[in-house]
Amino acid sequence: MKQQKTRTRMYLGTGASSILMIFIVLCLTTFGVLSYTSARADLKLTEKNEDAVYASYQAETQAQAILQQIDTVLGQARKNSAETGTNDKMLNLSRLSEIEGLTISEDTVSFSVACGDRKALQVLLKLTSPEEEKRYELISYRYVDTGEWQAEESGELWQGENREGS
Repeated sequence: MKQQKTRTRMYLGTGASSILMIFIVLCLTTFGVLSYTSARADLKLTEKNEDAVYASYQAETQAQAILQQIDTVLGQARKNSAETGTNDKMLNLSRLSEIEGLTISEDTVSFSVACGDRKALQVLLKLTSPEEEKRYELISYRYVDTGEWQAEESGELWQGENREGS
């Protein structure tokens, strides 16, 4: 008599494949949620950046309009002084004072244009003498932070180890 060898096969049943499918679905769901969260954060950052750039362009436009007004007033003043043969500096400054938002000192003119909540575009000009070709010289044209900085309340800072006898 021959003995029959019985082979026992070990196989993965439906339980193992179900567990594998559940694991894959969970992984895909997790990656989907992370991708969505990342996309939303990128969208918010892009919108903030768009608002900041738009505010900067608006401030630039307003500053250039004010510079054009200043240039026009100084040009008319030079033309009038050339026709009359007089150079009245006080008359030029009084004409400039008609432009809203200017701060005028002896030979400098400055103004500031708001740019968003915490920034402003500050412009500083130095008026030149009538003999010079330029009407003014641009000294400063920069963005400055106008927001209030407030420090957080924090505990004591560590000053290092206190070693006695060293």
